[in-house]
Amino acid sequence: MEYVVDLIWDDEAKVWMAIGDTETGIILESDSLERLIERVKLATPELLYMNKGSLPKNITFCFKIQYDVIGIELKESQCDSIINKKPNHSFKNKEK
Repeated sequence: MEYVVDLIWDDEAKVWMAIGDTETGIILESDSLERLIERVKLATPELLYMNKGSLPKNITFCFKIQYDVIGIELKESQCDSIINKKPNHSFKNKEK
């Protein structure tokens, strides 16, 4: 399953923000883009499990990076997959 996550630079707060779709409900921020992407990859399986009660076998992220400084906008997309990644929590996955 593919999940789109917008990564947006907030120039006023000097942080990157991650805003996911309504299925994941993810909203995170970090001062580092790389750290933010790692946080999204770790948090998404947990949020999916809490929201849906199960996990898909494959999770693919499509990161849409938006960086706007002084009216110049840079947009970039990056897709990344997590295959059979287990969430880092004590819940049991109902799908086996």
